[in-house]
Amino acid sequence: MFEIFKEDEDRGQVGIGTLIVFIAMVLVAAIAAGVLINTAGFLQSQSEETGQQSSQQVTNRLDIVSKTGEKTDGADATITNDDYGTVDSRDEALGKVTLMVTKAPGASDIDLRDVTIQWVDDSGVYNIVSEKAARDGAGNNAGYFVINPVKDEDGSSTIVNSPDDRMELVMTLGATSNIDLGDTDGTPTTAVDRLEEGDSVTLNVATEDSSASTVRITVPQSLSGQTAATL
Repeated sequence: MFEIFKEDEDRGQVGIGTLIVFIAMVLVAAIAAGVLINTAGFLQSQSEETGQQSSQQVTNRLDIVSKTGEKTDGADATITNDDYGTVDSRDEALGKVTLMVTKAPGASDIDLRDVTIQWVDDSGVYNIVSEKAARDGAGNNAGYFVINPVKDEDGSSTIVNSPDDRMELVMTLGATSNIDLGDTDGTPTTAVDRLEEGDSVTLNVATEDSSASTVRITVPQSLSGQTAATL
């Protein structure tokens, strides 16, 4: 009359093959997760480094405060920091070009020994490096500029590490042959022609981070009676 229910005695069993497949899936998932995490970390690190380098290329540049030129006779231009050439008001060519520089807002410390200047005029393109780089003998260049600290409160010499620093990059022009770094008899420091009245030159001033400041210098139409001019 009454049906008696008994506990089902059937039991589910997991085969060894199914267990192996399960373990393999877990291992594959763990390995895949590890690869994804490592890849994400690498991409994040690389993107941060790229962003930092891009930021440095934008901000780590030099501001050109002033550009001046002076007449020299072209033969007695010396390579010391104090005297770069005999001023000759009768000559109508500029044999000395000086850039007064400081670091741009937000820029890190800039070592002027690592700066390069690309001089572009009607006669061609000339790469000018610092005196130290030229004396180290690395690369092919058309001469060098000399660093002259004008305002440098901490005495860092060639390093612009304050917005108040003012440094001169001085180039003497007029060499007709390769620059002899061992010559001290007064030859110019660059194999670039002296600037005549009305000449225009483009200068690309690049720091170690490849951040460049472009400046154009133009010689006045008349230099008569002057020994120096603002370019």
